[in-house]
Amino acid sequence: MSKTVPAHRAALGSTAVGVLAMLVALTAWSGFALSLRGASRSSLELADIAAIRFAVPALALAWRVPRTLRALRLENRGALAALCVGAGAPYVAIVAAGGALTSATFVGLMTPGTVPLAVAGLRAMSRRGTATRTQGLGLVLIGSGATAYAVRSDLPAEGIVLLALAAVLWGAYTLAVHETTLDPLDVTVLVAVPSAVAVAVVAMTGAMPSALLAGTAQAVDVVAFVVVQGLLVGVLSSVAYAAAARRLGAAAAAGFGTLSPAITALMATRAGEPLAGVTAVALVMVVAGSATPLVAKSASRLRKRHRGDVKLVAG
Repeated sequence: MSKTVPAHRAALGSTAVGVLAMLVALTAWSGFALSLRGASRSSLELADIAAIRFAVPALALAWRVPRTLRALRLENRGALAALCVGAGAPYVAIVAAGGALTSATFVGLMTPGTVPLAVAGLRAMSRRGTATRTQGLGLVLIGSGATAYAVRSDLPAEGIVLLALAAVLWGAYTLAVHETTLDPLDVTVLVAVPSAVAVAVVAMTGAMPSALLAGTAQAVDVVAFVVVQGLLVGVLSSVAYAAAARRLGAAAAAGFGTLSPAITALMATRAGEPLAGVTAVALVMVVAGSATPLVAKSASRLRKRHRGDVKLVAG
């Protein structure tokens, strides 16, 4: 008995840290979705936003690069590629393009809202797991909610496809975070540094326009995106989500992520986006789909723990 209690408390503490980290990431993600929607009204170009998103964490964590490089030698190359692409410059570019065509609420609904669908699909394709009944029900609710919103809101097909692709990329990133032994800081460095270099090369070669290089960027826009995209999303949410995925598991982290649409929608109403009836229904379905397997899993754990306590008392 004396040996099991510390282990149980340690597991409970790890879960609590994971949940707290996830809540931090959720808040930052909501600001991410809103800032992308507002990017079209700012003086910055897509290349500028991507540069800020990755250059800030790359510079802030430059001291960590040598240690990260040593840690990468022991990791699977496929997982490392999934980390770089799934949360790096390709992901941000796709989300930004999709967000410009749709709305902040739909950005939140699709990514991270539908990421559990992507995680389940990728696992099934790689034959690493199948969905249980409760997980299947949750996935149906999530998919139905996102689809209902897209259809009733008459969103352009291009935006829907782009954000669906972004959800798949983020699902691959989530699985890779859980499978590697890299700590959250190493994951953040791995995502930020290559992406910052790639965006800089693209901007300097003129392949994409840049207000920063042209000298037309307004200081207020630069400061706002440095705070939201660079610090909150690039550093804080990246470290927090990596920590949550390691402690909670890929499926649970993706499930908690579907709470982000509700937070984003509430913040979007403050920014002038109306919360229509179909939006509210879609949000309820996505959040309910997220909660269904998590609640079922928690109930199962409580039943197992209760049976264990009964056995100890009987013994």
